[in-house]
Amino acid sequence: MSFVMKRILKVERKNREDVHVLIERELLDILRAHGFNISDVINIALEKYLRERNLLH
Repeated sequence: MSFVMKRILKVERKNREDVHVLIERELLDILRAHGFNISDVINIALEKYLRERNLLH
């Protein structure tokens, strides 16, 4: 299981930092409409992106 999922599921303590990002409105609207936690979704996607590029092992 990825470290992000372990933290989302409260198996491990979260280690998050507050940052400002700009997200396309259409994407944000979908997340909000379905009640997703935006931080969780971004962390999952970012971890996947970095692993696919072999920047996170």
